[in-house]
Amino acid sequence: ILACVAALAAAGGPLGLHFDSLDHLTGIRRSLLSGDILPRDVFYRGGDGAGWDPRKGFMHPLLAVICAVAGADPLDLWRVLPAVLAPGILLLWARVFRAWLGAGWRSDAALAVWILAGAGSGLAWLTRTGYPNHVAYALGFAVLALWLEQTARAPRRGRLAGMAVLAFAAELQHIVPAFLVGFALALGLAGALLAGPGRPAR
Repeated sequence: ILACVAALAAAGGPLGLHFDSLDHLTGIRRSLLSGDILPRDVFYRGGDGAGWDPRKGFMHPLLAVICAVAGADPLDLWRVLPAVLAPGILLLWARVFRAWLGAGWRSDAALAVWILAGAGSGLAWLTRTGYPNHVAYALGFAVLALWLEQTARAPRRGRLAGMAVLAFAAELQHIVPAFLVGFALALGLAGALLAGPGRPAR
């Protein structure tokens, strides 16, 4: 985790049109300057009645509040976000692999492979943890991890409460990962029902 944080601190959050980062920075800055939680004139110049951009959710207003309290520029915050969020994101992914593969070397090896060689994941993915959809995906997979633990171990109400909180948090960040998590949970529920009583739902 420390090595990832150091690498991300050196790289910083991505900038440029290729990464769509200017759109996100504009969303944070408009929330900060206008005082609107969900400004309507970020993606559509001047506002054309289309409403706020549903891709952004409530993460940008939260980042705007952090900038206001800290007296920081959104660009400076954007550059350090990957290093700040990486420890929590990595711990969520570690929980996913442990729920899937069990505690031990296999889950640790899976996490190492995900960081170093994962297609569409790893350090390149972690540099974009300031994006709402990346945070939402990590939260969504944490919901699935709790679901695996709930079905493979003794059921606990605390896990169900954790699933609800994490799913709600994912929904607040970005709408697409929330749909994907709901679809995966529906498949898991269908599998548990088809397994029938006395058979392992997993």
